[in-house]
Amino acid sequence: MNDLIDAHLSHIAAAGLAASTIKTRRQLLGRLDRDLPYGLEVVATEELIAWLATPGWSIATRALYGAHIRAFFDWACDPRDAWLDYNPALPLPKPRVHRGVPRPVSQAEVALALVKLPEPWRLYVLLATFAGLRCCEIAALERDDITDVNVTLRGKGGKQRAVPTHPLIWAAVAEMPSGPVTRAVNGRAPGAAYISNGGRDALHAVGVKATMHRFRHRFGTDVNAGGNTRVAQELLGHASLQSTQVYTQVTAADKRAAVFGLHNPATAA
Repeated sequence: MNDLIDAHLSHIAAAGLAASTIKTRRQLLGRLDRDLPYGLEVVATEELIAWLATPGWSIATRALYGAHIRAFFDWACDPRDAWLDYNPALPLPKPRVHRGVPRPVSQAEVALALVKLPEPWRLYVLLATFAGLRCCEIAALERDDITDVNVTLRGKGGKQRAVPTHPLIWAAVAEMPSGPVTRAVNGRAPGAAYISNGGRDALHAVGVKATMHRFRHRFGTDVNAGGNTRVAQELLGHASLQSTQVYTQVTAADKRAAVFGLHNPATAA
């Protein structure tokens, strides 16, 4: 890996970007440097566009890769400490990623998971369902981050947020000693990928065909049910309100009720 990539990774680490973001960028830039005809330092815009047009990639993948590439070249061409004098990423197209639809697990699936899952998977599901934790946040959680009042989380980009502690979570952790909430695997703390993949397998084994993230969707949908999207945004740790609005589910019954509830002034007394 060349000095330019190493310097960039050191920069974003010093800026406090999440370890998962740094790892993804390291892998992406290394792959890109190998795939390009002459490497990153002399790449042309047309070569970046051709690489992002790799067949089989989804729009979301192209958008993610493009964002990482633009961030790298914005840093490399920063006039305050420029490594390069030309930014080939400026003209890159920005694919429009359509807003997704939440797929929360059902309440019956939550109940089944909490009754049948062994530990530590039951605890991980509790944290996702009743505090909205991502797998990376579960992996980073310490027992001392949880009190009977709040769960303090370090989310994306090192940002912190506090989620009120649900009684079920407090009952599960109150007697735990200080240290990681997660259970070590082969002497090592499990990462987000292990919790995500292992959680899916554990859930499937007890008859719940769902992923860990769908329990966070359950939390997001439930806390947004009262209509206060700003509250839901804070609890979910979203930087953008637009991300939270995904959890504003509008059903056919909601639309029918809205239309048939319209007032007819001709019938007024």
